[in-house]
Amino acid sequence: MNANILIYTLFLSFLVTQVSYAQRTFATDPEREIIVQFTDEVLTHKNEGVSGRFSDYTFTSNLIKHNLDSVGIETISTLFPEFKKEDRLVETRNGKQVTLSDWSNTMILHLPANRSREKFIELLNQLPEVVYAEANVQGSSEVIYDFRDEYDSGSEAEAFMPVTPNDPNFNRQWALKNTGTSIQGSGTPDADIDADLAWDITTGSSSIKIAIIDQGVQNSHPEFNGKITGYPTFYSNHGTMVAGIAAAYGNNSAGITGVAYSASIIDEWTGYQSASDLASAVTNASQQGAHVLNASWGIDDYSVTLRKAIRDAYLLNQVFITSAGNSEGHKYPQHIRDGMITVSGTTNNDGKFSNSSTGSWVDVAAPAGEFSEQNDRIYSTLPGGNYGYSGAGTSYAAPHVSGIAALLLSENPNLYNDDIENLIEISAEDINNNGFDNTFGHGRVNAYEALKLLQSPYVLNYGSTTGGSFYSQSGGFPMRTYDVSGLSSGLQYYVKRVEVRKNISFSYLDEPNVWCRGVESVGWTKEEDHGGAKRNYGQGFCEVVPGTLTNTSAT
Repeated sequence: MNANILIYTLFLSFLVTQVSYAQRTFATDPEREIIVQFTDEVLTHKNEGVSGRFSDYTFTSNLIKHNLDSVGIETISTLFPEFKKEDRLVETRNGKQVTLSDWSNTMILHLPANRSREKFIELLNQLPEVVYAEANVQGSSEVIYDFRDEYDSGSEAEAFMPVTPNDPNFNRQWALKNTGTSIQGSGTPDADIDADLAWDITTGSSSIKIAIIDQGVQNSHPEFNGKITGYPTFYSNHGTMVAGIAAAYGNNSAGITGVAYSASIIDEWTGYQSASDLASAVTNASQQGAHVLNASWGIDDYSVTLRKAIRDAYLLNQVFITSAGNSEGHKYPQHIRDGMITVSGTTNNDGKFSNSSTGSWVDVAAPAGEFSEQNDRIYSTLPGGNYGYSGAGTSYAAPHVSGIAALLLSENPNLYNDDIENLIEISAEDINNNGFDNTFGHGRVNAYEALKLLQSPYVLNYGSTTGGSFYSQSGGFPMRTYDVSGLSSGLQYYVKRVEVRKNISFSYLDEPNVWCRGVESVGWTKEEDHGGAKRNYGQGFCEVVPGTLTNTSAT
């Protein structure tokens, strides 16, 4: 069908320059740690160090000094030791500036074992010298089954032909091309992402970088040798497998094939997977020039620290992709919703992965495997230069989508993160014919259908507009803002949410899809509510009003 795609945005596109301040302080004992951002010049290390004992610091606030001393704070560490306030301003290619999060005076406090962390956090958040204080909560990876008893060494269009790579274990990768054979668990043919058709358009570009923010990738594995930068010291089954799904070398007569097999990988270690470790890993990956960030993990409690890091990745026009979680477990970053792609899991029969979390915050679904038989699981790279069936989980759904995002960027490097999310969503297959739902979101992803939207006869049209009219206003409520220009970070304001609308017109299009680039909008996302506390990070947002889209206009 001759369909056009319209992207309607508020400003012009841009690329960011890179900053580099994420020398990292890793958590040592997250259960006894608190993350605190103080106001300027509250405490200073006597020898200009980045960590030390309580006695190594001087304080301009006797109140802060007294409270930290009263609980016996053992050590104080700077989260980003090399951060400078001037690092917040990043100039884009067209001269526009993006203001990133303020990490100055953000510290990790280590409490003695006999002190109540919750009560001390409550006390700190009442002090005027504290922007925010929170527990350094610990998360984990989104995989719930580990199965490794077998190791091996070592819809179609006429315009495109399938590409069958010569990797000997490609026939086990039902997620990429499902033939329904027994070696693939006798699944349903075509219950896959049509990777073989997508590769006739592009296999990816080495200039596009996927950050695997995980427990480490075996960089020396034959499938990654020479394509990985980043943290080489530690690696795990989980991180190595996730990386293989997204971007293992393809068509090299060895092992398996990654979704974007010509793309590059950034290996970013998550340490103890505490909130501080995860936030610093996201920030470090962003600053290494990642285009796509894969997060196959989650935490159970809201974290301002992690949220700030993810917000920065969005402002930097990077694509943040997270697994939906297993057994309704982890809630963050999955429940944030805006500015990221959240991925639930499917089986080789296009059913729901039995343990996949569900909710209105699920955007799309992707292959995650199942427990029924070994061949139903996901086959990928494993440490030691090995390959195997290492489990099932939404951890493995996310990197399939990260690979597709890298393919789209390889085909058109000028795409924005919002463009990529919408291209992936509108090209997904509605496998249960329910439209958008809490199980599969917009549907199971399809790499070929997404890339096809960048080919003739489809056309991407970009527009811009300003202004608008008052539409509605909420009642007043208290809300804290973070890193918003002109407002005090962490301070509680009494606010009213106002909705502004504007009608736009465009030349006649056949079945247009219209979306906005929030990253270029002056509107804000809706406030985030956790435990009755409402927060906003000034993250850009705009959307098409449901039911207003026609072939010539939208609101």
